[in-house]
Amino acid sequence: DPPFFAQDISPPAGRLITSVDGGLTWRLADGGLPTTVGIMDYAPALTGSAVYVVTEGIESFNAQACCMPPAHAKLWRSDDAGAHWSFVAVWPLTSFGAPLAVPQAGSATPLLYTGPDPSNKSQPVGLRVSADGGLTWQIAPTTDLDPRVATGMESGIKGVLPDGSVIVSFEGRTGNTGALYAWKRGASGWRFLASKPPRATTIDQIYVRPVPDGHGNILLAHFQTYDGAGVASVTLPG
Repeated sequence: DPPFFAQDISPPAGRLITSVDGGLTWRLADGGLPTTVGIMDYAPALTGSAVYVVTEGIESFNAQACCMPPAHAKLWRSDDAGAHWSFVAVWPLTSFGAPLAVPQAGSATPLLYTGPDPSNKSQPVGLRVSADGGLTWQIAPTTDLDPRVATGMESGIKGVLPDGSVIVSFEGRTGNTGALYAWKRGASGWRFLASKPPRATTIDQIYVRPVPDGHGNILLAHFQTYDGAGVASVTLPG
């Protein structure tokens, strides 16, 4: 459990567990991390056994400071599913942006995406990407974003397209407006995907599956409204 759900408990919140039998049995996978930290979030590689975690000091978990910017957040990597860990770098955000690992063509190191950073008002997009495992980060551009429907990035990355582009949901200027855009490292600007579903206040998750003929993709979005939740889909031609 992250600090939102696991304050003031012992042992400290924020553990990583893994299963190799489809979920029948589980074991701890964070024994190589310092005992003074808990895990805020994690990002397993889509292939292989590499996994990244973002940690914070136990005092932040157990002092009811769940919603404060992390004071000692750090990024760690394991190449053997949690058996051994190595420190990578201090976490670049001043908020709890969850990481996402996306395969990188021609490299065994995945691209790491994270964002937004709500406390940094100078970066309205706030999406960052690292091609070297979290050592250095590049901030995504704002090019090709329509200012009427993309005034600020919602929390977290919502999904990944087959070409490696990450899907981001943006808030609009008024009401329940906004749009879905995609971007990948190296692109000069953003690609518009679709408007947000009617009445949607926030989008929780987007699932991507290919259309039956293989030309394009279907996006399934789970979203929240002021009085409930819903699911919507949109087909992107390929």
